[in-house]
Amino acid sequence: MRPSSRGLAAVVAALSATALLAPPAAATPTDTVHDYLQRHRESVGSPGLAYAVVRDDRVVAQDTFGTDGDGAPVTPRTAFLLGSVAKPFAGLAVAQLVEAGRLDVDAPVVDTLPWFRLGDREVSDRITTEHLLTHTSGISARDGVRFGDRFDNADGAVERAVRALAEAEPAGPPGGAFRYSSANYLVLGALVEQVSGASYADYLRQHVLAPLRMRDAVVDEAAARERIPPGHRLTFDRPWRFDPGYDESGVPYGYLGGSLTDLTNFAIAQLNGGTFAGTEVLSAEATARTHEGRVETSSGSYGYGWRTRDLDGVRTVHHSGATAGYMSSLVLVPEQDLAVIVLHNAHSMARDVQQYEAAFNVVRLLQGGTPHDVGADPVLAYGPWVLLGLAAVVIALLVRTALRKGPRSVLRTSIWCGAALLSAVAAGWILPRQFGAGLREVMLWAPDMAIGIIAVLVACALTLGTHLALWLRHIRTS
Repeated sequence: MRPSSRGLAAVVAALSATALLAPPAAATPTDTVHDYLQRHRESVGSPGLAYAVVRDDRVVAQDTFGTDGDGAPVTPRTAFLLGSVAKPFAGLAVAQLVEAGRLDVDAPVVDTLPWFRLGDREVSDRITTEHLLTHTSGISARDGVRFGDRFDNADGAVERAVRALAEAEPAGPPGGAFRYSSANYLVLGALVEQVSGASYADYLRQHVLAPLRMRDAVVDEAAARERIPPGHRLTFDRPWRFDPGYDESGVPYGYLGGSLTDLTNFAIAQLNGGTFAGTEVLSAEATARTHEGRVETSSGSYGYGWRTRDLDGVRTVHHSGATAGYMSSLVLVPEQDLAVIVLHNAHSMARDVQQYEAAFNVVRLLQGGTPHDVGADPVLAYGPWVLLGLAAVVIALLVRTALRKGPRSVLRTSIWCGAALLSAVAAGWILPRQFGAGLREVMLWAPDMAIGIIAVLVACALTLGTHLALWLRHIRTS
């Protein structure tokens, strides 16, 4: 029977009144996470972001925001460069060989790689696989940077990079202090190649990526060209499309690529004793051993490719990583069968800590807590502007000097030029060396600082040239 229009009106009115009187639905934790990450993406200036929350063997929340470097929408299948999140994969590969009885973590590396050496052979002969896994080999952070980012994509790239370490002088004895250095994982890549008889990329494909169904993973230049869109460098806090190229020699420590879907599969295996969808890539006991903190660090401890950190009383196992253009984080909470993944397609050294903390803030929100947001690093955020300002002052004084030609104007300009040069030297050489970097790394990782340094150098070069011209003119006319 067809209802009358009057009856329909009464029903609609009753339903509308009920809806108006009903309290609004409370936001769920995943809703809160979604809203937080939207705000976070805007605050750090990342054009695209992807995240997922994993519980046990299920993805319980995931979403993507924005666009990639080619202008296409970011999806769960969009590939990102993972940076040092590659290290847990190298730790897994080594743990597989150890569990198979093909590698001994306590044996010297030279037992397997007789040609391996550092600048001090007596030191390098005592380095073990354990030392490499835990960053206690004595290789410095500076040499990790110096011998990285080679962009070598020819056959044998990993071995060539390791052989270059013969020029590296150890910063301490094996088994001593924790010194985070990607060179350690570079050597682990060569060990995997030597023991398995395959390239590191091929070993990873066969024994890790394929079993975990990581179908978007990237371990070679050809796949990188096809799958990984350009990232972005934040320059003067604005994202600029950037594609530095790919580095096959860096796959063991930072040039592994993959999508959000790939990393959720990897996280599920980590939470489930090394097993994904019924396929075991590592035993539960061996997986747990990789998660154990073995050496103390300034922020927790380090195990076999994993960091550990106490987060508001909750033990987390995690790693983050950056390349020039991308930033990624993977946080496990093993006791709660929880994992959080956050991927950015932009990076800035000034906002590195903000990006790093995002995944931990998601964990806090899921625990019912509040985010601990941090601001940009003031030195790295404002330093480029200070340098540009100093360069502008020098140029303005230079124009004034050229017009007035007086000794006081020359002195004033020279003083400002000296101050600007000292600031540029500090920004380009002195401060970066505290973190194992140099001018090359400043140009790659902090382009706005490099622009500020160049502006100062140009301004002071013009000052020197102008003062020299004025002096020569004075000589001729006197």
